[in-house]
Amino acid sequence: IMELLCFGAPHAQMKELRRVWVDKNTTSPRWKDFNDKLGREWVSITIYSTVMLTVDLTFLAVPNVNADKSQSVTIIAAYLATFCVIGSLVVSILLAGQNRKYGNVSADTTVVFLTRMTNSIFGEKALAILHGLPFALLMWG
Repeated sequence: IMELLCFGAPHAQMKELRRVWVDKNTTSPRWKDFNDKLGREWVSITIYSTVMLTVDLTFLAVPNVNADKSQSVTIIAAYLATFCVIGSLVVSILLAGQNRKYGNVSADTTVVFLTRMTNSIFGEKALAILHGLPFALLMWG
């Protein structure tokens, strides 16, 4: 279900994560390439989210949009879109910050970080969903 709600983003992120983190181990060059790609993706999503937030808020600022009761579904949809875009923006900024912090660390530190991030009942899937969340929220926005 999450795969459908997130437009396939977790599957793509899981594929990349498995390419980097083979047998619970990685190398520094692979990790840096993976983080560079993630960083570029999240910066792009941040830019798109900012544009979409501007569009949504501009739409809601039009006086006639909020005045007519027959457009309540449209208003609710615009508010939901705004909420999703803000979520995408916040999550992508937080993940980009984490990416900068752990992007250039040694392979040993990377293994400790990834083990800690995937040490839950959902394992690698939770990390893949988290990495795909900015894209999914942007698409819903």
